[in-house]
Amino acid sequence: MNNSNSNNDCDADELSVVNCSDPNVLLAIQSFNLNTFKSLVFLDYRSPVNGSKPNECDAVWRFRNKKEKSWRKYRDFRRFTFRIGDNCTYKVDHAGRWHSGVNARQIRRAVNATRRTNPRFVPAVVDDDINDTIPTLGSDSKFRNGRYLYYSRGGDYCKGMNQHLWSFLCGLGEAMFLNRTFVMDLSFCLSASYNPSNKDEEGKDFRFYFDFEHLKEVASIVEEGEFMRDWKKWNRGHKKKLPARKVKTYKVTPMQLQKDKSTIIWRQFDAPEPDNYWYRVCEGQAANYIQRPWHAIWKSKRLMNIVSEIAGRMDWDFDAVHVVRGEKAQNKELWPHLDADTSPDSLLWKLKTMVQPWRNLYIATNEPFYNYFDKIRSQYKVHLLDDYKELWSNTSEWYNETMNLNDGRPVEFDGYMRVAVDTEVLYRAKTRVETFYNLTSDCKDGASTWLMSVDSGRGMVSTWLMSVDSGRGKTLQNMDDNSPISACDQPFREFFILMIDRQNEIVFAPASSGWLCPCVNSGTEHNQALKANGDNCFKENLSKALEHSNVIDIIPRQNHVV
Repeated sequence: MNNSNSNNDCDADELSVVNCSDPNVLLAIQSFNLNTFKSLVFLDYRSPVNGSKPNECDAVWRFRNKKEKSWRKYRDFRRFTFRIGDNCTYKVDHAGRWHSGVNARQIRRAVNATRRTNPRFVPAVVDDDINDTIPTLGSDSKFRNGRYLYYSRGGDYCKGMNQHLWSFLCGLGEAMFLNRTFVMDLSFCLSASYNPSNKDEEGKDFRFYFDFEHLKEVASIVEEGEFMRDWKKWNRGHKKKLPARKVKTYKVTPMQLQKDKSTIIWRQFDAPEPDNYWYRVCEGQAANYIQRPWHAIWKSKRLMNIVSEIAGRMDWDFDAVHVVRGEKAQNKELWPHLDADTSPDSLLWKLKTMVQPWRNLYIATNEPFYNYFDKIRSQYKVHLLDDYKELWSNTSEWYNETMNLNDGRPVEFDGYMRVAVDTEVLYRAKTRVETFYNLTSDCKDGASTWLMSVDSGRGMVSTWLMSVDSGRGKTLQNMDDNSPISACDQPFREFFILMIDRQNEIVFAPASSGWLCPCVNSGTEHNQALKANGDNCFKENLSKALEHSNVIDIIPRQNHVV
């Protein structure tokens, strides 16, 4: 990495002014980054430019984190101070912090196209890797030749994000199975559980939370507004309307629609809950045919830019602890020790055994009081999400770009966004400390939790997690593949019927009628329902389930490592 110099003599005075365009300067920066940031993959660099002093250069590059599954690129630019090393080589003497190389940062007008933009709210700098353009269907002939699957709004609309995604991916999976374009409503309702106002909030944009560009690349989709305009335009301009089949019940399976030649299959969800949930389409036999395309869902690049900013400011060298408090810490029945185990004194004592003192320590938490962790600051460089509020303040790129998507209206950095960013920063830590299994002896799903191993009678054993939910019912989850049994949302999602079929296989299904029906204790006939509607009822019928099925074992989860 020799700097060009006649006679190979090293004149420090001459070289004190660094020629930033010299290829050897870039090589020195690349070597420094590779040795310093081992968790990153560096993808491309631009030629360095002059810094603020003669021995400084600013450089910009793109990178990805090795722990991230996607291949999305992120950007950093830093200021480097150089000295002359052996054999007249450039050596990095000092590197600035995250985004310190401001001279290398490209300033550009926004080129990120959306359906509507407001010129009063154009950010000075944008991430040019983000493309939120809404695809159009093109000419009338292209629209007519397409095949579409359209889901009308159902009971999932203001439910939690888990149910929203579970249902959305059911619809998208069915569209893929039928080889159709999925008609997608970008606007949805955010559940009250994610909002400081504790009220459901309509009008949220899918693109605030998820990567729309990636979704367009891996799935055939069309935005609902574009689709409806083209549909109405066709019907106004042609005597023969487009053939559309209305499907009024989820009980019409995707397999029955496979040979349907209608241009539009329109699923309508007008039944009462829970029969108006989209995910019901993928239950039963359909579950063997419809594969939910989880690979299509990535978190928003804008949120991930905030994640990279936070991790970058800690130079990617930090540890993290996840501290769960909130409602769980207050519920002494299900989590009797959690409140004490996550007290400041207890946290400090336990962290000393797992994290070296004075490390950068990121705390991902739902604890609302900022000063709650002050005691930990006596031993660690504590970082909380609220320490980085400027990343979504009214002067931030995130603020301006999301406002562009929202027709010039400010977008709140809501509870779901906070959880998403917290989780992703936690994931990038060198050492991760979890509340459950690390900080407390309480079970994540509550004190009254069992694991049930079930032999299906066909040589296959599966493990099910059963837990009491505040005495109202039981939650069931397949621990082998972490798949949910039924995503019925609050307040009834925990109520299930335990059924035994002719082969003595244990089957779990949501109650289709009479959610709060009484226990049934008589008989063991085919399809005898044993309602798990409360502790006493459950315990009474659990023995019957054990007696009349191939349940191998039920043990408290505290004694079982999952």
